[in-house]
Amino acid sequence: MMRWKDEANRGLLGLSYHAAPGADRFTHYSAVEVAERGQVPEGMTEIEVPAFTYARTEHRKGQSIEQSYRNVYQWMEEQGDSPLQGGPTHFEEYPLLQDPDDPDPEFVILIPMEKKQA
Repeated sequence: MMRWKDEANRGLLGLSYHAAPGADRFTHYSAVEVAERGQVPEGMTEIEVPAFTYARTEHRKGQSIEQSYRNVYQWMEEQGDSPLQGGPTHFEEYPLLQDPDDPDPEFVILIPMEKKQA
């Protein structure tokens, strides 16, 4: 049996990994977070994501998704940070009650990051 980590604040996750090292494309998973492991339903995949430090921003209705991503990457650069290499490229957290077909969704963008080497 799987249980939500936080039943009151559960949401849908979009989890993306590069399709291959250095690739321009990525593999995207639709996921939910669980508090404990259980039997994975047939046809589904279990993904364990280690703890990372994330750059985080909220994307709101009416904003350009492309610009929201540019803004968070620019902020990371200004802070002297860079995207994590070799792990997920980004997460998106969607409110559970939001219409999944909404052409103008709201969501949180999370980019795993690391300090640049001096």
